Amino acid sequence: MILGTQEAPIARMATRKRAPHTPSGDRAKALRKRRGLTQEEAARRSGVLDRTEIVRIESGANKARTERILSGLARAYSVPQLGLSAYLRGERTIDDLVSGATDEPGYTRVGNLESAIAYHEDRWHLATIAAARAMAMSTKTDPPPSEWAVILDRLEKAISSIVLPKK
Repeated sequence: MILGTQEAPIARMATRKRAPHTPSGDRAKALRKRRGLTQEEAARRSGVLDRTEIVRIESGANKARTERILSGLARAYSVPQLGLSAYLRGERTIDDLVSGATDEPGYTRVGNLESAIAYHEDRWHLATIAAARAMAMSTKTDPPPSEWAVILDRLEKAISSIVLPKK
């Protein structure tokens, strides 16, 4: 009897199921490796994820679907968030993602703008952010977050200096 009770936990451990690898998890891992990052480095660069979450995403145990996860991965791998989402769904190649190439008409890369906004949380008014998003939608470029921060500061100054006429 003692032998039987001691074997039960071992048997349970052996039959514990692991999450199956998923194509999106494999893609996330391939992108991390393409960027030459360890899981620890990717987590640190994301600003919002820890190493365990990176492991879970890559193993398929956690789907990269929430805004927090997608924006963190985009920041960690220096790619646009919209492009990352399409890549994880298998709609873009890794080469197109890292080069910024796209064949979609009207496609805009705003990942770095969103990274700047997330990093400097509550720094700018909503009107400034809306103006920057409109500006980003009209261009095919996506400056680095540090440049977006300068652009947002300038927009903030311009918007705050506008005096609306009284009715």
